[in-house]
Amino acid sequence: MTASAASEAGVPDIVTTDTDGNSDPAGQSFGSGSFVSNKPHLKNFSYGSCNVYDEGIVYCYNTCLRTLNLYVDQFFSEDYDLKLTRIENDFERGVIVPAYYIR
Repeated sequence: MTASAASEAGVPDIVTTDTDGNSDPAGQSFGSGSFVSNKPHLKNFSYGSCNVYDEGIVYCYNTCLRTLNLYVDQFFSEDYDLKLTRIENDFERGVIVPAYYIR
């Protein structure tokens, strides 16, 4: 899996869910995990740690990322950024969502 080649071909983000952790290259996952592109906005919400592998792919342990679609008015939202935040144990993790694209 080469995330860098996918990015060059116009696919900026890759998220593949490993539901039982059996695809973990290091064999350390005890639950679901995710293969993602090596980008902060994909790694910031990982409950576990993430290991970087070749070609721009990362495996995040014990993390199951899902898709969330938000639709906003295109005429009144151009000056705003979307920030997703999760507050957990008095520790706040957040990420600014990058530019949106439609395929």
